[in-house]
Amino acid sequence: MGTGNTSVQNLIEQCLIRYMTRKEVMNFLSVKKKIEPAVTELVWQKLEQENQEFFNAYNLRLTLKEQIAEFNQLLERQVKMMHHADTAGVSYRPVSASHVSPSKSSFLISNILIITNYVYSCSHSKSNS
Repeated sequence: MGTGNTSVQNLIEQCLIRYMTRKEVMNFLSVKKKIEPAVTELVWQKLEQENQEFFNAYNLRLTLKEQIAEFNQLLERQVKMMHHADTAGVSYRPVSASHVSPSKSSFLISNILIITNYVYSCSHSKSNS
C-alpha cells in the first residue's frame, strides 16, 4: 500500500481498537479526517482480505458488544419500571431468585467484552506458538 493508504490503514486500526463498525469508521474518517469514503472502503477491503481470521473474530465481538448494549438498556428499563412500581405502591414478585442486584448485573455484563477479548487473545497466542 502507498504512503497515503498506510496512514488511512493506521487510522482504521485506531478505530478498530475502539470497536467501531465499518460504517462508523467510514463516517469518522470522512467527517473528522476528510478522507474520501471510497479510499477508506478500498483500504478496509484490503485489510479484510489480508486478515480474514481477525475480521471474523472482530465482527463477532461487535455483535457481542451490540447485544451487551441492548441487554444493558433493557436492564435499565427494568430497574426504572421496578422503581416506578415501588413508588406507586405496586407489589411485585421477582421471577428469579437471583442474588445479583441490577446495578451489579449491569457492571458484570459490561465486563463480558473485556473477558471475551482476554480469552480470545490467550487462545489466539497459544495457537500461534
